[in-house]
Amino acid sequence: KSGLPSYVKPRLDLLPGSKWVEGSSHTLLTVYAPVGSSAAGFSVNGKPEVAYQAVDRSHPIFIIDVELKPGQTKKIVVNWIEPITDLTGKSIQTKPTLTAPVAYKPIKTRVDSSGICAVK
Repeated sequence: KSGLPSYVKPRLDLLPGSKWVEGSSHTLLTVYAPVGSSAAGFSVNGKPEVAYQAVDRSHPIFIIDVELKPGQTKKIVVNWIEPITDLTGKSIQTKPTLTAPVAYKPIKTRVDSSGICAVK
């Protein structure tokens, strides 16, 4: 809140005339996840948060919008699911799948004429 030169104090992310707390900041926090991983949830101070997603050189990127007031701290949790690999690093399964068992019961059928058209 103090000790900063005036040229670094403004909030350039706000429209002119907007009210803001001097010394506050607005940041887009970018988290690079492992290649092949997928999002599994984000939270800020224990509350679910929306993250923007992008890709950089095959790495999923999660971007979270964070605003801090002077002296404030926030706990940010980013969860992702990594692909399953064997000991050589080869992917074992890329997507979960479910194959339903095929079961049937044979039935006997008979076709009768309704009287309108004869069955031959």
